Amino acid sequence: MFLCFYVFLYLLFIYYIYLYILYIFIYSITIYMNSIHTKLLKILEDLILCIEGEWFVGDGALLGLIRDNKLIEYDDDIDIYLLPGSKINKEKLNKLQLSYQDYYLCGKVYDENNVKQKKNKWIEYINYNKQLPINYGCNRSQIIEYAKKTYNKNCISHTFTYPCIDIFYLEEYENKHILPFYFGNIHKEDYIMFTKDLTETMDTYLYDLKIKIPKKYKEVLEILYGKDWRIPVRNYYNTFSSQSLSLSEQ
Repeated sequence: MFLCFYVFLYLLFIYYIYLYILYIFIYSITIYMNSIHTKLLKILEDLILCIEGEWFVGDGALLGLIRDNKLIEYDDDIDIYLLPGSKINKEKLNKLQLSYQDYYLCGKVYDENNVKQKKNKWIEYINYNKQLPINYGCNRSQIIEYAKKTYNKNCISHTFTYPCIDIFYLEEYENKHILPFYFGNIHKEDYIMFTKDLTETMDTYLYDLKIKIPKKYKEVLEILYGKDWRIPVRNYYNTFSSQSLSLSEQ
């Protein structure tokens, strides 16, 4: 009987040690992500001063703002959509101690004083090729073969630091605003395509920072994440089998 009691105490001790370690881990991650969000918001605050034209916050930052009135706790970037004709004043950006790099699918705005992460250039290039319309419908081996032929010419060495703001440039296409890349393995639709009424913007606040978001944000979020966008999905990354939209056919 005493042996069973000591075994019980031992197991209870191990259980509480496990809970303590788990608490420390979660607390550390929370503190780390809070620092990332603080850096992101500082970059965004300065970036807004440098945008000439119309823009809005999209993707995860928009989702977190509308759903929870804050950035998603594990989200480590902010995506900005620039409407056709809009641009970033690079000279003004540099005066605010920020830098810019064109990087595959989007531009990157970052603070050089932050940490530069190591990236596998080949993996980054493969991921980029997955989004190219020319590779739509191709299997992995076909994408790799295509990437091998273009790697030396088109590969980009990243200079941006972490965290950074992603800048996506919308283009005009048949009276719509689109991103001309295949996003079927990331978002609900294979191509991000908005009717022009969905890119009309309004002012709101992310914490105490004044930003722009789509007036019809619910419709935009449904395009990006599907009808269940209100339901949190941790580590969101899905492959959807939605019916494809070929830009050459629309």
